Amino acid sequence: MTEAALEPVAPNVEHPRRRVLRIAAWLVGILALFVALRLAGELIDRVKSNGSCEFMAEIAEPIPVQVFLEILGLPLERQGEFRRIAKEHLSEGF
Repeated sequence: MTEAALEPVAPNVEHPRRRVLRIAAWLVGILALFVALRLAGELIDRVKSNGSCEFMAEIAEPIPVQVFLEILGLPLERQGEFRRIAKEHLSEGF
């Protein structure tokens, strides 16, 4: 490696690779937002038709897992399995 390649990049100077990663992260965030909004609309429609709901079980818990599955292109039919895995891993340290 050349000496110039080993020099640290100043924090106020954006390296081209940093910019690409920042843009990619921003795009994934925007995609997640659109997916979450669509899923929330579907869940709200379901709640309206039922007349009531258990908010945590029917709204708050499913949305993050569904967004994750949709962004990664994984099957929504396995949502219950992924929710169980997420609960187990998130509650381990608490």
